[in-house]
Amino acid sequence: GLRLLPNSPTLSAYETLFEYKLLWNAYTNTIIRCVLGVLISLLVTALAAFPLSKRWLPFGGMLTNYFLITMLFGGGLIPTYLLVKDLNMLNTIWALVVPGAVSAYNVFIVRNFFRSIPDALEESAMLDGASWFTIWTFIILPLSKPVLATISLWVLVGHWNAWFDAMIYIQNPYRTVVQVILRKIAIEHDTTDVV
Repeated sequence: GLRLLPNSPTLSAYETLFEYKLLWNAYTNTIIRCVLGVLISLLVTALAAFPLSKRWLPFGGMLTNYFLITMLFGGGLIPTYLLVKDLNMLNTIWALVVPGAVSAYNVFIVRNFFRSIPDALEESAMLDGASWFTIWTFIILPLSKPVLATISLWVLVGHWNAWFDAMIYIQNPYRTVVQVILRKIAIEHDTTDVV
């Protein structure tokens, strides 16, 4: 018949897993990847979206189209790997956070939010002598907390779930992330490194 509970349950699998030293190192690498990835992505996305949100930006439509093209066509796996290799980023955290730092979709979301902020706020700040960087830092970003929190969550979940780039770019087991280890255990049923 159908059996819902095992005959003799044990916690030996958990004991083996928690004794695995690389697991804790991989968790540390994953947390560093997530934090660094979110910070870099937010910074670059907000810096790219701010000028694109200005309707008077020269060649703004052309720049927007360049971002749009990246949503439709990717560089491909082999050219991306060769670029990461030529930039000496293999086996570093940078290989995991730099290639995907800018998402055109996220840039468009943030750009549209920036466009919803009234221009009068920027104009009044400029009359008081504020520079564009001051306006971006002290007016635009504080008003953009909702969209930045949303983008942060998307990027965080993306980095937490990512395993393929770490499997390709990281060969050093002390620099890998936890998702690669879990994949190895769950899919390949390979626990030789765990014992």
